[in-house]
Amino acid sequence: MPATLLVNHALVDGARMGQFFAMLAREMKRFVDERACARQ
Repeated sequence: MPATLLVNHALVDGARMGQFFAMLAREMKRFVDERACARQ
C-alpha cells in the first residue's frame, strides 16, 4: 500500500521518517495477521 509523508525538514529529520515508516509497516503487518487469524 503506497504511503506518503510530507514534513518540514526543519522539524523532522530522515531518521524520524524512517522510524515512522518502520512503525507503520509493523502495524500494517499486525493488522493483516489479526484479520487472517479471525478468518480461520
